[in-house]
Amino acid sequence: MDPHQILELARALGAERAEIYQTSSFGRSANFEANRLKQVETGDEQGTALRVWCAGRPGLAVAHGPVDARLLAEKAIAISTFSKSEEADLASEGVAVESPLFVPTPIEQLIAWGEETIALVRERYPEILNSCTFTEEVGTVEIVNSAGLELCYQSFSRGGFLGAEWVRGEDFLQIYDGETVLETLSPSAIAAPVLQRLEWARKNSPSPKRSVPVLFTSKAVEVLLGTVTAALNGRQVLQQASPWSQLRGETVLSPLITLAQAPQLPPYITPFDDEGTRTMPLEFCTRGVLETFYADRRTARQLGLPYTGNGLRGGLGSYPQPGLFN
Repeated sequence: MDPHQILELARALGAERAEIYQTSSFGRSANFEANRLKQVETGDEQGTALRVWCAGRPGLAVAHGPVDARLLAEKAIAISTFSKSEEADLASEGVAVESPLFVPTPIEQLIAWGEETIALVRERYPEILNSCTFTEEVGTVEIVNSAGLELCYQSFSRGGFLGAEWVRGEDFLQIYDGETVLETLSPSAIAAPVLQRLEWARKNSPSPKRSVPVLFTSKAVEVLLGTVTAALNGRQVLQQASPWSQLRGETVLSPLITLAQAPQLPPYITPFDDEGTRTMPLEFCTRGVLETFYADRRTARQLGLPYTGNGLRGGLGSYPQPGLFN
C-alpha cells in the first residue's frame, strides 16, 4: 500500500507525527551437503512499520505482507496511550541516493558456482566432505514521514560460503570460509583460503613445550571488539553504564588502533539509517584516543552529539536504537 495513504490515515485518526518504514526482500540460494546439491531455496518478505506520536506519546505497529492501513494506524495509536511522552524527532533532510544496478543471477548459475567450488577442493582432497552455499539477496527500504522525508534505497549482495570436514584416523578438522560481494562470485577465491588451511593441516605437529606468541588474525577482530563497541554505545553512555562515559579526548586503546565507520564501503553500502538520517564517515577512536560515540537521533540529542546516521532497528517491531555498520 502507498505509504502516503497510511500517513494521511494516521493523521486523520489523531496522530500528530507519523513515520512509515517499509522493507521488502527477495533471496535465493543453492545449498550443498556432503559434496552434493541438497536443496534450492527462494523466499521473499514484505513488512511495514508505522510509528506515531499522539499527545507526545510514541506508538509502533507492524504488518507483514498486505497492509490494512486503518487497522495498522489504530493499533499504533492505541499502543501510544501506554507510552511515556517524548519529543518526536523526525528526519527531514533529503539524502542523495543512487541504488546500484542489479542484474539477477539465474539459480542455475548459483548451482554451477557451488559445483565448481566443491570440485576445486576434491581435485586435491577427494576424501573431504564439503558443504557449500551460494546466495543472492536483494532488499528495498523506504522511509516516508510527516516531516516531508521520502527515501528509498535498493541494495543487493551475493555470497559464497564453503565448509570442509576432514576425518583422518582419530583426527577431525572443520574449516569454514566465504565472502559477500556486489560483483560476480569467484569459486576459486572462495576455495583458496580453505585449500590453504587444508595444506597447513596435511602434517600433524606436536605442540611446542615452551612459551609461544598468540596471534590474533582479522577473523578474531569482531569477537574482540564486542566489549569496545558496547563502550562506544551512546545509550550506554547516557545511562552511565559505559566505562568510557567521561573519557572523550583521552587514550582508551593502543595508539596503533583507529576505529571508524565507512558508509560507502562495499558490499554493505548504507546511505541512510533506519530513521532516514544521512550516514556519516566517522572516527570513534583515532590512534587510541576516544573521539565520540554512536547514537540514534534521540540519544544523540540527549548527549549533545551530531546526527551521524547510527539509528538502527533490530527488526520491524523495534524502535531505532544506537547501531553500527561497516
